[in-house]
Amino acid sequence: MQTVISVGATVVGALFGRKMRSVGAVCRAATAMRGAGRAAKEKGGIARAGERVGALEERLDSLEADLQDDLAALKVPIDTDALAVNEGKVAPRKSDLAVEELAIVWVTWRVSESVVRERA
Repeated sequence: MQTVISVGATVVGALFGRKMRSVGAVCRAATAMRGAGRAAKEKGGIARAGERVGALEERLDSLEADLQDDLAALKVPIDTDALAVNEGKVAPRKSDLAVEELAIVWVTWRVSESVVRERA
């Protein structure tokens, strides 16, 4: 709006002013035209940004729908009888072992007449 007012004031000033072809009027007209160019560029940028927002909102909706589908698939119970179990041996590595505390414990046991061990 300010650019339109500036262009209008420059045109009116050039037509009805004392010096029709003065350098000041030409400079003001050039400044007003640059402002009009910037305003047109900004308007185009706003339109492009609006289109980009629309595309991003569509993508967000699509991603949210995919997320809901994945969450629903995770809620399906797993049939443990259908799982295949493979037996294998894994040898421990020295780097996998760690001794944090070492304690010696004495537990007394007694053997009864029926040869059953009991904790004393």
